[in-house]
Amino acid sequence: MVLLIAAKVRQKVRERLADVSTGLNPNLIAVCADSNYAITRPMQIDFGASTKQFWQGEYDPRQLDSTTITNYPLLIVYTVNESNQNQQKWAGARFSGSVTIIMQAWITWRNSKALRDSEVYGDAFVAAMFETFNAPSTAAHWQAVGWNGGLTASRGPVDLAGEDFIQNITFTASFNSVQA
Repeated sequence: MVLLIAAKVRQKVRERLADVSTGLNPNLIAVCADSNYAITRPMQIDFGASTKQFWQGEYDPRQLDSTTITNYPLLIVYTVNESNQNQQKWAGARFSGSVTIIMQAWITWRNSKALRDSEVYGDAFVAAMFETFNAPSTAAHWQAVGWNGGLTASRGPVDLAGEDFIQNITFTASFNSVQA
């Protein structure tokens, strides 16, 4: 049997993000419509097979912009750490340890000038990601890969990109995976 340590975790992450009922897009729609955010153009990410918005691999979006026509918002998912900690070494597990996944989002919004409060866009995206990953209804989805609920969001500065403003939000997710 071939071990699919990080690949198995990334597959579950993609499935969770792309779920049409409880994934990122329905949560973005709900959050953006909430009066606390009141974003009239909710951000959406295409998770389809030929998408230019979802990538797996540690890409710099500037490289994608120069080699591929990309659409924003953009979400890139990749593995940064797999650590076998022998938590179940003699119980038949060939890997039992942690897997760390990074999800980098680049969100954009159009305005003719800088907003006095652009935090609302980042706030909305972060809220939707936390709901997507940690809603109680998602617990069964994560059992095969040991999701422990640990999700961290770090925001980059707002920058001007053509006619849009752009901001990077990096999410770090930790999993405790066991594979026989």
